[in-house]
Amino acid sequence: MISDPKVLYRSMRGLSMEKAELYAPHINEAMLKGNVTTLRRAQYFIAQLAHESVDLRYFEEIASGSAYEGRRDLGNTQPGDGRRFKGRGPIQLTGRSNYRGFGRWLGDESKFTDSPKLVATPKYGFLAALYYWQTRNLNDYCDRGDFRGLTRRINGGYNGLADRYRKLAYVKRLGKKILPAKPDPLQVLTAGERKAVEQLAFERRRAAKSGWGSLTDPRSPRAKATYWKGKLTARLRVLRGLGAQGPKGDRHNRKWRYDIMKRARRGE
Repeated sequence: MISDPKVLYRSMRGLSMEKAELYAPHINEAMLKGNVTTLRRAQYFIAQLAHESVDLRYFEEIASGSAYEGRRDLGNTQPGDGRRFKGRGPIQLTGRSNYRGFGRWLGDESKFTDSPKLVATPKYGFLAALYYWQTRNLNDYCDRGDFRGLTRRINGGYNGLADRYRKLAYVKRLGKKILPAKPDPLQVLTAGERKAVEQLAFERRRAAKSGWGSLTDPRSPRAKATYWKGKLTARLRVLRGLGAQGPKGDRHNRKWRYDIMKRARRGE
């Protein structure tokens, strides 16, 4: 999965392992958010990002941005907007209107017009690329296998087309490993809490196949499920005592953990 730094590292010739470790969780998050979750979508997305950012080396345009000064088509209507809203992120989000639109897309319209350099950080850079990707319906090009058309939509022409195809071929070597990993819904739990949730679910699945059996038989699904349900109940009681349902519920993710275990105990 692309969340594994080793996979991201192997997807681009010029990417260092150090950078791969930094970028992997952020690119995974962005791909999930934008539904870049089929093999072709993932391959096209990674290949285009690799070309546009030179294997993720550049998250900010090398030029000063002065060439964009006064570009009303980019929303650059105020003095200094060209430099202030120069290209940033792996697909080079450019111009005041695009920075404002990106913020609006994330629920805070002024976030990047107030702090434009955030777009050059891994956390927001990949989301900016995803914003560009989604608002221009680029997944549609992927779904119909139109890599050439996708290039024109991103670039306005076919600049670097041969390199883009080379990067696509390089990404395809990895097969399904390039897909994003879905988030682990139990990652917030402690090891003991997780074990109780997973064991209870396992015994319920076992019972669905072979029956519950007798409570007096310690090897039966009923006996083991009862045991693990009791473990969950005890842990829920501890979290309640620590204020999981009160104003301090967010401390150490107590409320989140409490809700997960409560649903697990009910079999949801």
